[in-house]
Amino acid sequence: MIAGWGWRRLAATRSVAAVFRTPGFALAVAAAVATAAAAPADAFWHTAFGRDAVLWSPPHLLSVIGTLCVLIGLLTGTDRHVPAPPRIALAAGGWGRR
Repeated sequence: MIAGWGWRRLAATRSVAAVFRTPGFALAVAAAVATAAAAPADAFWHTAFGRDAVLWSPPHLLSVIGTLCVLIGLLTGTDRHVPAPPRIALAAGGWGRR
């Protein structure tokens, strides 16, 4: 979804700098990278410390917070004239059209 958003903005602006100046785009990209980094961090965590006693280990928190930040970035990048139902659907499920 983020890649499609970036390609559409790149086609419209013809500038990588303009793509990253798009509201919410840089946050969504950084959060997606952090969320992807949580998987190997979690594997290392389990190797070093064994099975989690609780669900809230640091790699799990990184994944949850990263996912929430991706949604915030996507919502920030959604046009203000988009009606409330699609914005709510985007917030609830991480889907929407830009």
